Amino acid sequence: MVSPRGIKKRIEKALQERYAINAQNWNRYTRFFPAIDGSVKLMTNPVLGPTLKKMSALENPTKDFSQGYILTINRDLTYAKRSKNVVFPITMVQRVIKQSTYRVIMNRCFCRDGNKCREYPRDLGCIMLGEGTRVLAQRGVAREVTTKEALDQLGKAADMGLVAMCLWMEWEAAAMGISEEEHHDLLEICLCCPCCCLGLRNFKKMPSDVRQRFSSIGWKAASGKGCVSCGMCAASCPMGAISLGSDSITVSDECIGCGICASSCPQNAIHMVQSAPIKKEILDYFWGFRPNIRSAV
Repeated sequence: MVSPRGIKKRIEKALQERYAINAQNWNRYTRFFPAIDGSVKLMTNPVLGPTLKKMSALENPTKDFSQGYILTINRDLTYAKRSKNVVFPITMVQRVIKQSTYRVIMNRCFCRDGNKCREYPRDLGCIMLGEGTRVLAQRGVAREVTTKEALDQLGKAADMGLVAMCLWMEWEAAAMGISEEEHHDLLEICLCCPCCCLGLRNFKKMPSDVRQRFSSIGWKAASGKGCVSCGMCAASCPMGAISLGSDSITVSDECIGCGICASSCPQNAIHMVQSAPIKKEILDYFWGFRPNIRSAV
C-alpha cells in the first residue's frame, strides 16, 4: 500500500515531468519573464508578499535555504588586497568548477532570453554543477561539458564584464525538473548581466528579509583617486548602496561586491577592496546545508 507521502511524491513527479522546463516549452516559459520580473516587487505587498515568498521557498529561514553569493569576475577591475594570500573571486569559482564531478552549461540564459537582451549574447548560458543537473541535459536545455569547457565559459563571461552568482534556489531546482531528492545536488553559477538578471534588476525592490539571502563573499567597492562624483556608479548600483559627496562617494554595507559600479565609472576611480575575511571555498558560505557537487561514487 502506498503511503500518503508516496502518493504526494508521485503526483509531484508527474507534474514536474509535464511542466518543468524543457527544450520544447523553453520559449513559452521565457514569455513569462516580465511577470516573474514584476512579481519581485509584489513581495513587499502586505497581502500578496507572504504568499509569493512561500511559493518561492523564501519564507522560513529555518527550512528555506535558497541563497546566493556574488563574485566579481571582471578581470579589468582593480582589486586592493589586505593580505598577500587572499583568493580572488574568479579563482574561487574556478576552484569549485574543478571540484565538481558533473557539470552542464545551459544552452541559453533564461534572463537574457526572457528580456530579449541586446547587450550580451543570449546563448552564453549559466554553468550548473552537481549530479542533480543531469536532468537538464536529458530535457534538452543544457549540454554536458568537461571541466575545461566550463572554465572557458567562465572566462568568456569574465572578459565580457559579467557578474558571477553562486546560487542555490529551491524553486529554480523544481522548475528545472530536478527531483526533490536531488535538490541539494546542485550549484548554479549564473553569469549575469546588469540589464537582464532578475536579481541585479530587482535587489532594490526586494523586501529586506529576501535581499539578505544574497550577499558578497567579502569584497566591496570603494572610491579611489580621480572620483569626480559624476553619479554613474550610484545610478548603476543594483543595491542603491552608493551615495554621492562633492568629490567622492560613500559605499554602504548594502554593497554586494558585484563590481558593476567600477565597470561603469568613466574615471576608473572605483576599486574593489576586501571588506571581510575570505573563506576557503564558495561552498563554505552556504548556511543551512552544503550544496553537493560531487558524485557519491
